[in-house]
Amino acid sequence: MSTGAFILGLQSAIAKIQRAKASLISDYSYAQHQTEDRLAALSQDPRNERLLEKIINPDTGSPYTDAQIQQAILNAEIRASENSILEEINNGAQPVDLLGEINPATGEPYTLVEINQAIENANTRVDVASVEDRLYEMSLDPRNERSLEHIINPETGSPYTDSELQDAINNGRLRAEAAAANIPAGSVQLDAEIPERFIDSANENILVNVNSLSEPIKITGGYMEPSGHGYKNQTALFIGGSDPTDIQSIGPGSYNIGIDYVLNSDPPVVDSWFNGTVISADREGGYGNRVRIETDQTFTYNGEEYTIYTAYAHLDSIEPGLKAGDPVDASTSIGIMGGDGASGPNSYPPHVDLQIWIEVDGVGVINISPNLLNTSAP
Repeated sequence: MSTGAFILGLQSAIAKIQRAKASLISDYSYAQHQTEDRLAALSQDPRNERLLEKIINPDTGSPYTDAQIQQAILNAEIRASENSILEEINNGAQPVDLLGEINPATGEPYTLVEINQAIENANTRVDVASVEDRLYEMSLDPRNERSLEHIINPETGSPYTDSELQDAINNGRLRAEAAAANIPAGSVQLDAEIPERFIDSANENILVNVNSLSEPIKITGGYMEPSGHGYKNQTALFIGGSDPTDIQSIGPGSYNIGIDYVLNSDPPVVDSWFNGTVISADREGGYGNRVRIETDQTFTYNGEEYTIYTAYAHLDSIEPGLKAGDPVDASTSIGIMGGDGASGPNSYPPHVDLQIWIEVDGVGVINISPNLLNTSAP
């Protein structure tokens, strides 16, 4: 498509938005909407109450206040309801057919006027996203720089200011990245490689962002490094990030069969990395308070799919009421970081000991590096 035709299409989409004259455009932020949607999803499980308190508001850079959390959840519920109404309309329903639907903003059934406004709002979000996606696509070609300066902001009717244009392009970029990632539900993304015994054992105290967690983790003990909890009386089998087909072994001794990390939040709430089901939530000798989870993820070894298991150890306390058989989602709170162990609650400096493994018939437990589960890796 030529640049001229591309811009004509863009201007046509903008004109459509201007005709809608929806007030929600000025508050549109892809990152804000994504965060609000996450807050709404997490709020369905009362065990996530403390997690909600530490999620960062993209608009302020600080944790949400209680009032902001409630407003964010309501915003997400309103958008979800409006999107659902638009989907019904697109599938052939008439506005009058939807009069029994409840309006989250009022707690009462929608009026016909409110249904029409909901349809307009949802359509406008679709159109705004279309404009932003096109702006982002144009921004990838430096030859379009001057053309971007003349694109009309559908909210103001004037050319975008530099900051408005960057916000719109960023929204388009975030959507493109999310679409390209195509992340399976419950899977994990890391923005940095976790140190491993035979890769970079000296590189500790690095910050790693995990997509299913609300804050970065600081690695204080790399995978299979010579410290921590090893198998005292048997050889450990493990697979490192350098070769997912090669099972390595290490003799009995002291080494990290997983990774150690710390959290800086207060309280330091430990979240599950994956969706799954709790196997146990109790004290386990030198591990202290430990939660084991059978995840809904699998790891392929020798052409076979094996369930991935995780365990989080040394917790100061386990989430109240958490027990075997309970379902957990990625980001579900499972306890508070601590140093619990065989000698009591202060056996170690506070940290999380995370072990990830599969169980292979005839072989036994094989420990897995988190780097091998990174769905953002090329």
